[in-house]
Amino acid sequence: MKHRYLTIDGELGGTGVRDEFKGFIELDKIPLSNGLKKQITEWVDQYPSSVIGRNLPSNNEISQYDIKGIELMRLISIELGPEYKLRYYSDLKCKELKEIKGGTIIEL
Repeated sequence: MKHRYLTIDGELGGTGVRDEFKGFIELDKIPLSNGLKKQITEWVDQYPSSVIGRNLPSNNEISQYDIKGIELMRLISIELGPEYKLRYYSDLKCKELKEIKGGTIIEL
């Protein structure tokens, strides 16, 4: 089975989901429910409001943003199934934090 590798990433100007080889993907190109697509879009839209026009967000704000992103990764994994390999990239910490292996979220 060929796997597709996706990274959940809230980068400003992105869609929230990045293909390992192709960059950010339009959410309509991914077989996700409309409800989950809406959640991803809302999560990405929250990023600029927390950073632009002021100092960097607090550690608590960054943690809350990452917690939501990791939860979205889990939900995306459930909807897409095992042929997709998922990681979470914290744009605010500039590093990959988590991935899903065998349905389990693990630290990187």
